[in-house]
Formats: sequence, structure tokens, C-alpha cells
Amino acid sequence: MSQELEYFPKAVPFFRDFVNANLQDFHEHMLEYRTYPNGGYGSFYRDNEVMQVLINIYHNIDETFGDLKIPETFPSPKALARAWNSFLVFLKNDDKLFNDVYKKYGNKDEDFPYPIILTAIDADRRKVIDLLEHIISLDEVKIYLDENQKIEVESDKVKYTIAPSRIFDVVIITAIYSEYEQVIKLIQNGSIPPYKDPSRTTYFQGELQITEDKKLKVLVACANQMGMTSAASLASKLISRFTPRLVAMVGIAAGISGEIGDIMIPDILWDYGSGKSTLETKTKFGFYKTDEEKFTPYRFPITIKQDIIAQLIRITRETEINQRVFEFGNELIFEGKKQNLNTHIGPFVSGSAVIANDKILAQIKNQDGKLVGFDMEAFAIAYACNVSDITPQPIALILKSISDYGNKKKSHPDKEKHQEYAAFTSANLLILLITRHPEIFDLN
Repeated sequence: MSQELEYFPKAVPFFRDFVNANLQDFHEHMLEYRTYPNGGYGSFYRDNEVMQVLINIYHNIDETFGDLKIPETFPSPKALARAWNSFLVFLKNDDKLFNDVYKKYGNKDEDFPYPIILTAIDADRRKVIDLLEHIISLDEVKIYLDENQKIEVESDKVKYTIAPSRIFDVVIITAIYSEYEQVIKLIQNGSIPPYKDPSRTTYFQGELQITEDKKLKVLVACANQMGMTSAASLASKLISRFTPRLVAMVGIAAGISGEIGDIMIPDILWDYGSGKSTLETKTKFGFYKTDEEKFTPYRFPITIKQDIIAQLIRITRETEINQRVFEFGNELIFEGKKQNLNTHIGPFVSGSAVIANDKILAQIKNQDGKLVGFDMEAFAIAYACNVSDITPQPIALILKSISDYGNKKKSHPDKEKHQEYAAFTSANLLILLITRHPEIFDLN
């Protein structure tokens, strides 16, 4: 008998039977339930967030729980039990989202008051919640949760929190392999960990020395593809499995202003593609009518801890840290490279597509006049930290450096050199911040 069946003779077969019976349906629903213009359903309030719930369900089941083996995938039975419980809390946190959308569309007693996507995805979510509630109610699972799980009563609600032991102090996530390469060069005593992962995630583990007597355990993970879906799935998996104090993302992104290689640190993030797209008929020249697309954004932002942001503003403005990163990169040469380096802290957005379109770029800029940049993953990392159930919740930190400006000139002759330099500056600034100022992130 395999080890996972020795520990969980009821839970593991039950979970596997559920996955075999439902995962294909979840995949088909994920492909079907799309709103205009990418699908056949009408837009509705917070539709992108609702659809993201189903994407999160599918990818977490497929990637985090695709292989339940102990110790190959989960290092211990406690880790698997904790992952099941974390996934349950993760899904129940979306009650707030669905209740808000239901409230927007009226009375439950009316006939068909809600968009079909809303009710169908909520039904899929509830199905998984029922599965997980049954699994963690089994005595063979509960024994691994009891010592770390506590119940806090808040008014008429019961809040479940987990205080597990920390496996890694810092998790660093990258979206592409060239970003990952820049990070692992900076990790001490590095090695490839023995984790088996059906999502093809690439891992590297090592240490960072912060004092003579103190080392931090660091895990670097490269997503198997770009985009918010992959980033959210990977971040939630790493948080539940390894319980880090700091979850950071580094790499390349598009800047609004600044120079190639300048680092952008978001203080607030949102999904710029979340909103409602409609067609409005307009009259031109007094008689000619044309349909023009109008996009109304829905902003549901994630805010990075403001005390951390305040300290980062002080450090990047009052110390030589930017100059140190610039000096480290002296050997990286390209035409037009500026002879200094700056850090830009401000609003940042993410979306599901690579942008090389001046018209879409203008729409993004209009969402906030102080926007510093945009990418395809950062919001998902911050969101995963914000809804995680471990106590204390991990700190999210995003450092993305400018490699282009998201316009029609995106294909620059020095594109590869720009990307290499941007990946280099963001990785090096992160490591300097952690090793010089670990107290900011509660790592000392």
C-alpha cells in the first residue's frame, strides 16, 4: 500500500474518485463560461472575478492535488491535510464575492434573477466545498489538523485559522525562465529540491545570510506559463504547502514612464480587465450611425501593507541601494542605457494579455493617472496572499522592472537585452532588500 493510503485510507480514495468524476466537467465549464467578446455570455457585475474562481478550482485540483503521494509531492501527511484545509478556506473566502454579486441582482425568490455563469460556477464551487468539508471531518485527517488549528469566534461567525510551522521563510515567484535564472544566481547553497509537481513548476531552494548567526530558507519557483491563472494557482499552492512569511515576485513588466531597468514596486494593484464591455450606438456627421465599444472598469484592488511601503519609499530614496544595483549591472550594456537607476512606487495593474497596442494602453492609463506600470501576474500574487488562510498571512511584495512600455514599439531591436537587464535589476533589488532590511518583512 502506498504511504498516502496508509495515512488516509478513506480520504485519498474519496478525493481521487471525486476528481475522476468531476475534473473534466470543471475544465469544460472553464472553457464555456466566458463573457463577450471572448465568449457567448453577456457581461455582468464582477464577472471576471467570478470566472477566475472556476479557473482557480480547476488548476488547484489539477496541479496542487494532481498527485497526492507522500513524501514525493507532500512531504508529510500533515502537509497534505493542511493543504486540503487551506483549499477549503480559500474557496469559502469567496463567499463575500458571490454574496455581493447576488445582492446586486435582486431577490432569490424571483424567476432566474441571476446570470447563468454566476449560478453555475457557484454550484461547482459548492460541490468542491462539500467534498473538502467531508474530508477534513474524517478522524484520519483531523488528527493532523488539531494541534495547529484553532477556532476564533467573531460575533455570530466562526473563523478558522491555521498556525503551521514555516517550511520556507521566503518564496520567490517568476513567470518566465529568464527571470528565474537571474534569481537563482543570487541564492546561496542552492540545490534542486526533490519535489514532484504535475504542473511542471521549476523549483530551486537555498539560503540567504542576513546576520552572522541567521540564515533564511528560500524557495524559488518558476511558473509553467505566463498569466494570472498560472500565477494565482502557483502562489496559492506554495502558500498552503510551504507557509512562507514573504511571497515575492520579480521580473519584467511594462512601464508607464521611467527608463529601461527601473524597478516598479506596487502599493496597490487591481485587474485592469475586470469590468463591463458594451456597445454604444453613436451618430456621426448627423446621419451615420456606428457602434463603438465602451469599457467600464470594476476596481477591486489589493493594497500592499502600507507600513512596508513607507519603509521602501524611504530606503529607495534615502540610501544608495539603487546605485548598488546599477553598479552590479555594469556589464549589461545596450544602446541608450541610462547611467542611473530609479525605483517607482505606486499603483500597478495586471491583465490577461501581452499589450502592444496604443489604444488599449490608453484605456489602461485612464484607470489611474498615477499608474506606474502593468503586467500579467502581479495582481494574482497579491490576491493569493490576501485570501490565504495561514496565520499570519504571508506578506506580498512585487518588484517588476521596465523592459518596454506596452505600445506598438514593443518589438525593439534590443528587446532581449532590455528584458535581461530588467530581470537582473528586479532580482538584485529584492535580494538586497531582504538581506539588508529583513525586519521590514518580519524575517529577522
